[in-house]
Amino acid sequence: MYKRQGNNREDIAKIMPSGQDASTHLVFHGDYAYAYCEYTHYTLDEEYTEIIKRISLKDGSTNNIYEVSGKNITVADVKSYGNRLYFAVQEQVEKRSYNSKTRGLYAYDYDTEKVSLVSDEDISDYCMIGDKNIFAYYVVGQGLYYSDINEQTTQLVIKADKIYDRCNLSYDGNYVLSLIHISEPTRLALI
Repeated sequence: MYKRQGNNREDIAKIMPSGQDASTHLVFHGDYAYAYCEYTHYTLDEEYTEIIKRISLKDGSTNNIYEVSGKNITVADVKSYGNRLYFAVQEQVEKRSYNSKTRGLYAYDYDTEKVSLVSDEDISDYCMIGDKNIFAYYVVGQGLYYSDINEQTTQLVIKADKIYDRCNLSYDGNYVLSLIHISEPTRLALI
């Protein structure tokens, strides 16, 4: 990772060990970048430790904020909302495929520097509807939920059916876009 000033470039930190840079993703918050490798070791049938690394944009210092070890796992879907960094730990469902199941959705609190489990359900994606303090998430096989953070209530908004089993979510300030996926086994069964 480097800092650029005019025509000069100054290296400030090594993001990940050599050979892992191809799948490194960054999420920025304040004076820090949070780096993780997505799907690098996902299809390998050996134990590996996946990490999320916090990198200071001021001095390049680094520390690991989260580590998880296992076979066929990855850290994925890392997003920053308010004072939290959200991320999923996913595991491979079938050998040599990218079919996955979410083992848990977690949140790292920037203020306390603690990681907590948000949900252990199989969440395919999530987003924050910030102006309404609503956490929207899609649970595989169940559907799209809205969780009101202030009221601490949750409601099913769109029920899943046997055809639609995954969903990607995005919020533009006005609308929640839900791009619904049909899995390969479901698609083949419909042909």
